[in-house]
Amino acid sequence: MSRKFIIPFLLSITIGLIQCSTTVKQNPATEKVNSPATILMVGDSMMGGFFGKALAEELQSRPGITVIRDYKISTGLSGLHPYDWQSRTEELMQLHRPDILVILFGANDSLAVKEKDGTETLYRNPNFRTKYVRHVHDFVKHFAPRVKRLYIIGQPATDHYQFGVRYPVLNDMFQETVSHFPNTVYVPSWKHTVNEKGMYSLYMKDKEGKLHKVKYDDQVHPTPAGGIIMKDALLPYFEAEIDLAPPIEMTVNHSADAEAN
Repeated sequence: MSRKFIIPFLLSITIGLIQCSTTVKQNPATEKVNSPATILMVGDSMMGGFFGKALAEELQSRPGITVIRDYKISTGLSGLHPYDWQSRTEELMQLHRPDILVILFGANDSLAVKEKDGTETLYRNPNFRTKYVRHVHDFVKHFAPRVKRLYIIGQPATDHYQFGVRYPVLNDMFQETVSHFPNTVYVPSWKHTVNEKGMYSLYMKDKEGKLHKVKYDDQVHPTPAGGIIMKDALLPYFEAEIDLAPPIEMTVNHSADAEAN
């Protein structure tokens, strides 16, 4: 190729690369979500308990932030329980038009996956992972395009004889799902709810350095202090994605408080 053709050829390639780099779709999660913003939080008893309460109240205390917290104990996304979270979340989405969706499921999903035809796949079945990931993926796929940010909060640390083994596996599935949706954030609760040695502890320090019992005797559900400690540990994930101003005193709309009896 002669010199007079090389320079125009290289120039055309350069221009083409520049055009490609400027026309690639931007990751919608590269900019913070500005207030005013509405946050919808849905989940099981972990969302309904002291962690969900603490997180909702913290977010609601920020100017311009409205929080709706809805939960149902002993439910999940596995299809094993007679509660349709996709339909319920759709109802709440239509009603509140949230900018951000936060979900917290898993503990009740670690038993089995149930399909619409009634077929059940137990946790120990090699096909459990594929089937459960599909359930979570379908839920996220349905809602992620309709919000600015979708959070999946992973399960926290525990030494429960069953959940201590299964939670990390479920968390890995949640993280796998998040990788397919650019505006979806996985919150790795487990690594933020262990002690300085990286081990589960029934007692942990709050941000003032005071020691508190963080779980009830079931080793699953946070105590009031445990909920606050967990909230404080995970709050940076929300501050990184949402433009949160300093807190003010407000009251949270706990829309499902009556169901948690």
